[in-house]
Amino acid sequence: MTEEIDCIGLCCPEPIMVVHRKMRAFQVGQSIKVLATDPLACEDFKSFCRSMGHQFVGSAEQGGVFHIDIKKIK
Repeated sequence: MTEEIDCIGLCCPEPIMVVHRKMRAFQVGQSIKVLATDPLACEDFKSFCRSMGHQFVGSAEQGGVFHIDIKKIK
């Protein structure tokens, strides 16, 4: 089951902080979908995943909102 986190309107580093807190409680294999409007969100989450050992599954932009998929693998 994928949990969705609404970070629309938040600017860096807030989306990262929100997701980091949430993912601490996740089990390995759980996924999260982040909704964000910060134009740097995709790159920020790619860096976050590399540094935290999560998998950046992918992203797509739709109507100015980025849909970012992340999976906990550690």
